[in-house]
Amino acid sequence: MAIVILAARLVPATVFAAAGVAKLLDRKGSGKSLADFGAPAGPAPANGLVLPLTELVCAMALVDAWACWGAWGVAALLSLFILAIGVSLARGWRVDCHCFGQLSSSPVSGMTLARNVVLLVLAGMVVAQGEDYAGGKPSAVIIDEEGMVASEVGVGAPAVLASAGNRQT
Repeated sequence: MAIVILAARLVPATVFAAAGVAKLLDRKGSGKSLADFGAPAGPAPANGLVLPLTELVCAMALVDAWACWGAWGVAALLSLFILAIGVSLARGWRVDCHCFGQLSSSPVSGMTLARNVVLLVLAGMVVAQGEDYAGGKPSAVIIDEEGMVASEVGVGAPAVLASAGNRQT
């Protein structure tokens, strides 16, 4: 289960970090996309800045001791995204997602909706584990000689590689 929760933390963290950085690099396009989705108008710099910074904070929290809080943030953002995408699709709007800034800018579709639902499920798994279990830095999982998870340590991927190199075949 530790590997599943680790993946449930790292996949959304990676997606949100990439999206946040890409949106920061294209704040004008991100602000326009928010307006196209019907977000309330605000100061132009804020429209293209608040969302990517929020995404980055959530991503960082997911890979640090605040994983549960990061997952709550990701879940809240994804719920808003799913709602906005669902409304847009239901109305037949061809809104440009701009989900990953200029890296990937295409009209929303059922695939966009499905991706967000999958990410929401992953965030929900982290939330369901609670603060005590989901907290702490991402753990490297050490595999014992029988291929079973032996323990978790907070030292990251090098421990996995070291343990894999020490396995007897």
